[in-house]
Amino acid sequence: AAYAFTLYDELLQKFGNETDIEIKRTVAKAMREKASNSFFNLLYKGLDDNTIKAYDALLQKFGNETDTTIKQQVADVMNRKGVALVGLKRREDAIKAYDACIEKFSNETDTTIKQKVAWAMRNKGVGLDNLNRKKESIKAFDACIEKFSNETDKEIQEIVKEAREKRDKLR
Repeated sequence: AAYAFTLYDELLQKFGNETDIEIKRTVAKAMREKASNSFFNLLYKGLDDNTIKAYDALLQKFGNETDTTIKQQVADVMNRKGVALVGLKRREDAIKAYDACIEKFSNETDTTIKQKVAWAMRNKGVGLDNLNRKKESIKAFDACIEKFSNETDKEIQEIVKEAREKRDKLR
């Protein structure tokens, strides 16, 4: 894993300031992979803030990009950051990460980005339930169901189904 992180760092150092869109996409993907590998590595050793820092580095560098492929990476990282924050027992911060994804991408039409928004809405509902905020949790699940119930994408439909089941258990 240490070797892989060195390679990611070398890639970022060499190409991190490129303006070519294909290179920027590759750098964004590498930054996401570095953060994700850090996250999965640390699941076995115990999470720390390095994973959050890696996610934040990507969000700072690419958070305002308009390229759809890069926006997909950013939306994915916003969700992963929320999951990592849950792992660090920072549940309120996780809710904020999910809210940031929802706010930033809720009007996107790209299916992959919509999937990430649906996950963020579903994860927010779960997070609020874990904080014993039942009414807010139900509201989050309802928002997910309302926004995505007419989507035809299979992954989104699975997320809606989960949100509906989780909401119904809370009622």
